Amino acid sequence: MRQMHRVITIVTSDWKGSTSLGEQLDAESLREVQTRYFDEMRTVFESHGGTIEKIIGDAIVVVFGLPVLHEDDALRAVAAAAESLRTLASLNDQFAQVYGIRLLVRTGIATGEVVLEEEGSGQHVLSGAVSVTATAMEQSAPPDEVLLAPSTSRSRPCPPLRLREPHSR
Repeated sequence: MRQMHRVITIVTSDWKGSTSLGEQLDAESLREVQTRYFDEMRTVFESHGGTIEKIIGDAIVVVFGLPVLHEDDALRAVAAAAESLRTLASLNDQFAQVYGIRLLVRTGIATGEVVLEEEGSGQHVLSGAVSVTATAMEQSAPPDEVLLAPSTSRSRPCPPLRLREPHSR
């Protein structure tokens, strides 16, 4: 295994209230909602240069700066997170019509140095506090908002610390 240090930006986004959602929908409908949501989020984040690190249950973790490092990875991450809220608003209109539900997400973004270990299988292991910080931002974010760690807001050319996108009802 080969190790290297790299500054990356991590976006963590998680559904709020997914347990009650699971109680409202049958397993097949829930799976359809998850698949549609994650397919749309993959498109949004990858279009901004992000790499889907993992999807666990109803959470998505996206890394900006891997495999290709860009000078503006933090800005790309913030732009992608804002677009993800707009995309979710559109999806929620569809989910409300078909399933009678709306998804709420909380999103956190942090930027920092990691130690990257590349394994022979092409997968990699990230070590560093930035992942914990991104998760803490996500858990502190109000529903349908993006909360930036100070490390990310310092990386951007302009504030704010929170992005709030209007969502249709």
